[in-house]
Amino acid sequence: MKSILFFLFFGFIFSAHANSTPPPLDSLILSGKERIYELKFKEAEQLFITAQKKFPMHPHGYVSQAYISSLKFGLDQSNDSLAQVLVKQIDAATDVAKAFKKQHPDEADSYFYIAIASGIKALYHVINRSFIKGYFSGRSAKKNLEKVIKLDPTYNDAYLGLGMFHYY
Repeated sequence: MKSILFFLFFGFIFSAHANSTPPPLDSLILSGKERIYELKFKEAEQLFITAQKKFPMHPHGYVSQAYISSLKFGLDQSNDSLAQVLVKQIDAATDVAKAFKKQHPDEADSYFYIAIASGIKALYHVINRSFIKGYFSGRSAKKNLEKVIKLDPTYNDAYLGLGMFHYY
């Protein structure tokens, strides 16, 4: 069940529209995705850290790094230090996503990144078997995905996220 959750969520996490993603950032994120497909998590994480350093005001590198940590935590749930790192990364991704939204309040991506961060937080809670907390984080993701669709009805990734929320 948890592995299915990871791989279903995987597509949702990494597919933000390219219109607000600068090409050099997009290239780093795509390279990181390739490393994930190869199960080279450390290399992927380094690419996402590089993305954060080069584009500190853009949430994509932050949510990507948090996602990597959620994968690792899902595989090693007894690792309390990894859980603490994951929570810090989720908080950082959320903070950067909210700041990004303040700068770009009319862009669908702004709400999508907040939804991703909330979705990772929901995943963290579900892994910890805190299903009620997972629901509330998921509901936050749902609300932001609904805003994405209002701003851009062609944003298919938002529909995927909404479908996953309703499925789970």
